[in-house]
Amino acid sequence: MQAYKVTPLKEDPELVKQVTRRREAGESIKAIAEDLGMAAGKTAMQVIIGTAPRVQIDDPAKLARAIAKDRKAGTDWAHLAARYGVSEGTVRAAYTAATGQPFAETNTPDRQYGPRKQEAETGGQTGCP
Repeated sequence: MQAYKVTPLKEDPELVKQVTRRREAGESIKAIAEDLGMAAGKTAMQVIIGTAPRVQIDDPAKLARAIAKDRKAGTDWAHLAARYGVSEGTVRAAYTAATGQPFAETNTPDRQYGPRKQEAETGGQTGCP
């Protein structure tokens, strides 16, 4: 297995709590982001960090195998980072180390095949008739 650097996820626990609490109260990501002066993607990541169950794996080889297994099951990069408490770059490097495949060549099955399958079933039309 290839070696890779494990970088812990940088998070502000108070920000994670605040954003997660507001999102659970029904406030939109966009409204929270605008109020806090953050990008919507960073705000959404705070919610993912606050809601994803944490799994602690200290051995880099075991971590890489777990990430590869979860990714092949369809878990996105952000959820993997939140679950294992490491950066998205570490998640991608771990995936590459475990599988030997570049992370850019992989898509979750629903993203790779979902829209095309729907278009085939509907004759190329999507949405409401």
